[in-house]
Amino acid sequence: MLRKTAIVVLLNLLKIPFNFFKVFFRIREKNISLVYREEQTPGKEQMPGNLFFINNGLINYGYNVIITVKKSKSSGLGFVLRFLFYLAVCPITIIDDRYAFLYPLKLRRKTKLIQVWHALGAFKKMGGTRSDISPDTTLSHRNYSAAVVSSQNVIPHYAEAFNLSEEKIFATGAPRTDMFFDENYMQEIKQSQYDQIPVLRDKRIILFAPTYRGKDNRDAHYPESFLDMDRLYESLGEHDLFIIKHHPFIKNKTGIPENFGDKIIDLSFFREVNNLLLITDLLITDYSSCIFEYALLKRPIVFYAPDLERYGGNRGLHYDYDEYVYGTKCTNFSDLLKAIKKPELDTNKLEKFTKRFLQSCDGNSTKRFLEKFIPEGKD
Repeated sequence: MLRKTAIVVLLNLLKIPFNFFKVFFRIREKNISLVYREEQTPGKEQMPGNLFFINNGLINYGYNVIITVKKSKSSGLGFVLRFLFYLAVCPITIIDDRYAFLYPLKLRRKTKLIQVWHALGAFKKMGGTRSDISPDTTLSHRNYSAAVVSSQNVIPHYAEAFNLSEEKIFATGAPRTDMFFDENYMQEIKQSQYDQIPVLRDKRIILFAPTYRGKDNRDAHYPESFLDMDRLYESLGEHDLFIIKHHPFIKNKTGIPENFGDKIIDLSFFREVNNLLLITDLLITDYSSCIFEYALLKRPIVFYAPDLERYGGNRGLHYDYDEYVYGTKCTNFSDLLKAIKKPELDTNKLEKFTKRFLQSCDGNSTKRFLEKFIPEGKD
């Protein structure tokens, strides 16, 4: 209780510098602020997907784009003050994650805070829809001027999660999905990955990308008991390469025996899972939102969920899992090994899934976002 009170007091104290910036600095009409976290990928300044494509799209709009990056815990106060300053003086601030210190603030009438969220569709519950976290935790989603989603059909879920009226949520599509409709761009990304990690070449790439267990980044983990490295290694074929890509919240990665490196590698340090999806022949996941982007590639997928009943009961899912999944479903490791050898793809379910959750992802999402939120003619 004492810790919670201290956090609330600290967050409210941030109103002081924010209000100072509002009073003593005018709005800079030609500026747009983009904010993201880079602390999951130490030493690499790689802008995450949606913001990357929005930033590229802004080139011809004539704005000064202010980029603010949270690189590590040590940059906390400096990051917050820079964020608050540009939130106060930029007409538009765009984010793709939650920031707890935003909720006590009162934005200027002529400024907007737009959430472009880093996940698509509606699978596991988040924000105000979660039952496993206290209502206080969801406050950080309560100060958005607008949010964008991948389909008209998921607007009610995001309205509840972000405590926004449905009128403030727009199905413009996710800008980062535009890459899946650009063959030249996809080829460039694939080639760059082969050049960077030559072992990826001429392999059947099996990408294991589960989500984390736990409430948030403080206790995020993936149960080691869900993977038997010895059995996995023995079951993989000569040309199979099993890539582990954990959620950025997970700090303790899966231990891979050194002599297994010819068939099993960990690429959790790759920030953009979408880039890995492009070279993936088979995706294995559980409740991760990467299933939405992967659906656009129309490739085989395995859903490995040994803790389905527990996870669904704690975190919560928006839809019945069996109705939702469009590939092979496994709840134990033996079935997973079989599915890796003979994966399936239910094309009928995939088509329904795509229409339901990716309705607005057609290669023009960035264009629609810019047309909706960014005034032209700034020079």
